Amino acid sequence: MEEFRRKDFNNLLLNCYDVNDSDDIFKVFPILDKYKVFTAMCRYKKGDDTVEILHDKTKLIKYIIYTYDPNSPFKKINDTLERRAAAAEFAGYEVTNKNFDEAVDKMIRCILPEVNRMIIQFCLMHHEEDYATLVVYLESHRKELENLSKEDVDPKDVTNIIKNIKTFEREIAEKKNKLLAGNMDSFINKTLFEYMESKKLKLSPEYVAKSLVDWDNISIYYKKTKINT
Repeated sequence: MEEFRRKDFNNLLLNCYDVNDSDDIFKVFPILDKYKVFTAMCRYKKGDDTVEILHDKTKLIKYIIYTYDPNSPFKKINDTLERRAAAAEFAGYEVTNKNFDEAVDKMIRCILPEVNRMIIQFCLMHHEEDYATLVVYLESHRKELENLSKEDVDPKDVTNIIKNIKTFEREIAEKKNKLLAGNMDSFINKTLFEYMESKKLKLSPEYVAKSLVDWDNISIYYKKTKINT
């Protein structure tokens, strides 16, 4: 793992370099208490049981900071999974025979919805303006798709509509990549979409929680992601 010095972490929004495993990260950074998402218990399906995992919130939030802060020195690592793994080890998660335990591995691969929601919230602490712009781009993209699908669309307008759609798709991808500090993948994108829908529709926390059921099916793909990476 690449060696970093204390000064490499000076520009972090929440500089957790000196936060020890025994520290309560919510006392070190009281702003985290403002967001209930950070206190949520992480769970995943294991057979027929639902297992609670990643109880150490200090370690977990340190991982999120090291991985998703745009000023993190770990951004120097180009490969996404390698970057996340290095940040996880630096945050204090143990590696045995070059592997993390299953819960940490799922965290790194963004297969845990509660962790993903923490990630989204942390990223929004950095990029509220970019998020607002992303919402506008997505709505504009949707409207252009609707225009293209109209039966009475003027053929003369089709070229410009398609051009606009491609422009919005490019801008949306760039905003998502910036928002998530270069850590975009299909799973974290799913969580971002759920977050945006819940805000747009003003869904209750209880309603949003029901989406966790859908995440149970993601375990089907978990082994595939390990095989393919």
